[in-house]
Amino acid sequence: MQHENLTVEVSTELKGYQISADAATNISRQLSDPIVEITTLTPKAYDIIVEDASQIDKMEAAKELRLQIKNWRVDLDKRRKSVKEDALNMSKAIDGLAGIYRKRAEEAEAHLLLQERFVEILQEKAQKELAEKRTKELLKFEIEEENIAAYRLGELPEASYVMLKNGLEKAYNERIEAEKAAEREAEIKAEHERIYQSRRDELAKFAQFGAFDELQVGMSDGEYASIIYRMQQKKKQWDLEQEQIRKQNEQLQAEREKERKEREKLEAKLAAQKEAERKAKEEADRKAAAELAEKERIEKEEKEKAIKAEQAPDKDKLIAFIDSLAATRLPDVKSQAAKDIVEFASEKVRTFYFDLKTQIDKL
Repeated sequence: MQHENLTVEVSTELKGYQISADAATNISRQLSDPIVEITTLTPKAYDIIVEDASQIDKMEAAKELRLQIKNWRVDLDKRRKSVKEDALNMSKAIDGLAGIYRKRAEEAEAHLLLQERFVEILQEKAQKELAEKRTKELLKFEIEEENIAAYRLGELPEASYVMLKNGLEKAYNERIEAEKAAEREAEIKAEHERIYQSRRDELAKFAQFGAFDELQVGMSDGEYASIIYRMQQKKKQWDLEQEQIRKQNEQLQAEREKERKEREKLEAKLAAQKEAERKAKEEADRKAAAELAEKERIEKEEKEKAIKAEQAPDKDKLIAFIDSLAATRLPDVKSQAAKDIVEFASEKVRTFYFDLKTQIDKL
């Protein structure tokens, strides 16, 4: 009874795998023992709940039940591999046997199809050869093969093919001629551009005279020679003007240099004059100060001598008098005549001094 219930349960579980009832029954039969035991033992596992460390008997019961379930699980896995291996070998055998007879049938069908389509095959072969021949002819017009295939050349009537070929050939020739014309035009344009650049390089020295404004691409040699001539004339006139400007600048520079030297000479003369005046003033001030100091000194000495003279006896007074005469400062004169007078007076003063001193000494 238990195995019957198991068969029903397994069949229900296998419904999603799209296998027959006999196959499901066969699987259930081969795996029945471990499935029955696992089905019986697993509910018991959740009845064992250990709540205290002293419940040793429940711990041992849990271990024993776990090992039983583990043994049946291992047994189930071994049976599963065995059943699966048998199933795989059977699947390979079925595929191998069916493959042998399928190949025989396909070969016979292919042979019969060739016999059945004998005329069609001949027509297809002829169309293929014709298409290859026409394709080779059209490839000369530089048309892509995938574009040629669109014309279905093997099926195209001869008249239609000739018309197509002529049209493609005409278009090809026109395109080639247009390309050659474009190449010639490009070469001419490139040559004109080369000449233009060469002339532009040559005219670079005349750029300041507007040479680039007159130069054009494609200009004739005569027109270009005319530009060269005009630029040369402008350059010549410009050189003359620059030479005149240079000479004028040199003359102006020379005049400025002359003025500068004269100004420096005058400034030097004025500076020397001012320096001489400054020195003369300093010398005059120095002499005046010296004369004033000397005058003050003499006056002071005379006052002192006068005081001493008043206090001294007659001989001392006379000595003080002649000493004051000897200390008299003679004036500083410039002319020779004045210098002679000063020299004469100086000599007289000395003579007078010594005469008086001799007489005073006799007192």
